[in-house]
Amino acid sequence: MADEVVLFAANNTENLDGIGQVLCSLAVPSNSLRNTVPKINIVLSRIPYFTKAKDKPREANAKSTALRILNEKLEHKKIKDFVVEKIFVVHSEPELEMREEIRMHHRNDDLLGQSVTSADYLELFQELTHDVAVDSQEVDELDNFMRANMLVEKAQKSKVREDQISLLKEAIQLYPRFSFAYLYLGIVYLEADLCTEAIANLEIAETLNPQLADNAEYFKGHAFVKQGKLDVAINLFEHQMEVESNVIGSLSMLGIISYRKKDYEKSLMYYQQAVDQDPENPSLWNGYANSLRVLKRYNEGFEAVYKSLELNPQHILANTTLAELNGSIGNYREFYKNLDLAFSLGLTNKDFQQMIDEDEFYLYFMNDENFKKILDKYKIDVKWEGAQKNI
Repeated sequence: MADEVVLFAANNTENLDGIGQVLCSLAVPSNSLRNTVPKINIVLSRIPYFTKAKDKPREANAKSTALRILNEKLEHKKIKDFVVEKIFVVHSEPELEMREEIRMHHRNDDLLGQSVTSADYLELFQELTHDVAVDSQEVDELDNFMRANMLVEKAQKSKVREDQISLLKEAIQLYPRFSFAYLYLGIVYLEADLCTEAIANLEIAETLNPQLADNAEYFKGHAFVKQGKLDVAINLFEHQMEVESNVIGSLSMLGIISYRKKDYEKSLMYYQQAVDQDPENPSLWNGYANSLRVLKRYNEGFEAVYKSLELNPQHILANTTLAELNGSIGNYREFYKNLDLAFSLGLTNKDFQQMIDEDEFYLYFMNDENFKKILDKYKIDVKWEGAQKNI
């Protein structure tokens, strides 16, 4: 039925034999509804891109060998009115073997020095469409999408949050239906603790593309936790569990929420389920250890936190939990040592203040001189009002 056919083959005998059989069938006019041979394009795919001049002939040899094999098959089938004259090549890119991403860009000059695979597909695309009339509005829309995608790629590579936000906003302005750009912008706002903006963009993402709904709802749950709307967040994460989406992350968040609501048994239950499913995750083991600590199951708590530190010795919160476990059993020397280590690894004033507010444990050390020295050493300014209010 097709007017034009593209046959892809890897450069091996099995693939060339396979498309040779298809080619021989297509090249017989009586096999077509229109009693004509369609235009047939042959593509060798996953060909290594040779950068050294001495290796360049290897690609030319592969193409000429494929041409010979396919034309011999046509000759063997006594098909005389069709000959394969040209073979296209799509080179492999090692990065794409590990991670998928869009490599097509919106102009030819954007391809220079960036993606040989993009150039290969563009050459094939131009061959397929050179005599096809295309609506100018569709061209502009595709052009805007490609530009927007490039901006999203730049945002993903940037380490500066302000630049990420600016690039994503520009992408959305170019292509307002770019649902993934809204999703990613919502996540960036969430990381910046701009929860209202995060929720707004995540909702747009799931409205534009229902396939993104589960991920959008998951990150909205994170935003509601940051806003203190714990019951709303619970509903979202429990729904994630029902639809079996983001299960481990949802279990972890339900563990955090239960801990903040001082339902430590439930927190322990969620973390237990999480570590059962992902036993190589140090953060989950730390959450499990912390729940055991507040339940005064110290021996089990030590076992769990040591598991976390075995997986990641520099885990900041695991070192903090180890300090709290030691402090809970009166081993104050180890408490000071591990707390100092946690701050040296990067425990922030903001995160430590949240620990103070959530856990009355630190009130015991409020006037302790050694504790104060550690805070002064790392310039940590603690406000005790929240902790005292929550007793």
